[in-house]
Amino acid sequence: MNLSLYIARRYLFSRKSHQVINIISGVAIAGIALATAAMVCVLSVFNGFQGVVAEQFTAFDPDIKITAASGKVITTDATEIAEVAGLREVETFSFCVEDKAMVEYGNKQAMVTIKGVDNTFASLTNISKALYGPGAFILCDSINDYAVPGGELVRQLNCGIMFTYPLKVYAPNRKGAINLTIPARNFKKGELHSSGLVFVINQPEYDEGYIITSSRFARRIFRRSANEATSMEIKIRSGEDSKKIKKDIRGEKREKLPLVKGYTAKDDIKAVM
Repeated sequence: MNLSLYIARRYLFSRKSHQVINIISGVAIAGIALATAAMVCVLSVFNGFQGVVAEQFTAFDPDIKITAASGKVITTDATEIAEVAGLREVETFSFCVEDKAMVEYGNKQAMVTIKGVDNTFASLTNISKALYGPGAFILCDSINDYAVPGGELVRQLNCGIMFTYPLKVYAPNRKGAINLTIPARNFKKGELHSSGLVFVINQPEYDEGYIITSSRFARRIFRRSANEATSMEIKIRSGEDSKKIKKDIRGEKREKLPLVKGYTAKDDIKAVM
């Protein structure tokens, strides 16, 4: 028998003339046991919250997000981008056009981020888990462009999920002189119709400030050409090492990728929270 265990057992359970020692020992053991149990419970709860938050984020964010090293725009047909798209570990990718704009519905206005995506966005992320409403995830058709706004933004605009009139979108002109006599000419205008859906991430940054729509509409409202995007979003194949892929993209192993910087990855969420 272990010597220290033997001594501890003899100390705790042997008869002593001073019973108060046994009482103090019992209270100390009970206190340590309760504190340990409480700590285990608290850490388990926090671990559960962390998993829930990470899952909510990944319903909107991709595995990896690439942005330009300078300025706002990457060129979708650049050689560097083609190399990233051709990586064996990349399952699918999408180009996004994202920028700030003002939306108006009736007498309500709000500043939002318009996120223009293509049809691969639904398979790139888990956005389907965050969608609510009777509609379908449709971004555009041959005539109209459609909006999937955040749930809190819908409440602020008081437009409802199935809004009757289209949202009016105003984006400042990026080029040209400012016209002080006719301020309306300083903005590019557009309209977004209801898709019958909203998304709820339970994060104010997204729920209050984002509208998902087609990249066609975003390029038009922000005056971007067909080969311009603000980010490239990537989904990696299951089981691949995301750290290795990020090193490749950041240029640590690929000197031909000076264009890209940074990333936002799912496995970074836990470290940030």
